[in-house]
Amino acid sequence: MAVTPLPDGRRRLIDISFAEALEDDAETGGQRSDELVEAATYWRRAGDHDRARRALLAAVDADDGTGFFDAKAAYAAYLMLRGLRESADELFARLLQSRSTREQTYLSAACAYARDGRPRVALRWANVGLQRLVPEGFPRDFAGGDPGYELLRFRRSLRQRLGEPADALDEVFDQALHRGRELSERIRTLRRQAGAPAADTTDTA
Repeated sequence: MAVTPLPDGRRRLIDISFAEALEDDAETGGQRSDELVEAATYWRRAGDHDRARRALLAAVDADDGTGFFDAKAAYAAYLMLRGLRESADELFARLLQSRSTREQTYLSAACAYARDGRPRVALRWANVGLQRLVPEGFPRDFAGGDPGYELLRFRRSLRQRLGEPADALDEVFDQALHRGRELSERIRTLRRQAGAPAADTTDTA
């Protein structure tokens, strides 16, 4: 059955309520920067770019380097989205020199440049990020959720978009994806078996 999309006005009210709730949580929770970055996403979706910018700048001030998101990278991506390419490029250049160990730094940059129509620059960010996140190469048991997984996923889609054949890193991602699917299917099978009625072992002889 097709899902009926929400009217624009209602969708906007929902986005605003999420943004406000996240900003409230940022005042009392332990992940202020992350909460503010997420709030900015909802403000942007609601069309309130002034509130989105303010939330991101507050996130930059609160970012101590331990959160999931890189607030400066999120802000640079926002600048790029708003057409402020020169400012975004300058901020991303400084981030590249910082040698961040957060996957989101490189993923935010790669996504921003891909959306801006510069897939080769996006691919460079993905490659640099992977070199820094996994300098010794990928372990045999590399899987979803490990550092570098989402970056590898995005890199794979970029290379396909550019018409490039799969390389060794693409194969690492494909193998991890295959193992993840096998594990998910195994879990589903076990759950089905656990929910199945027990076999009748009554001796009818």
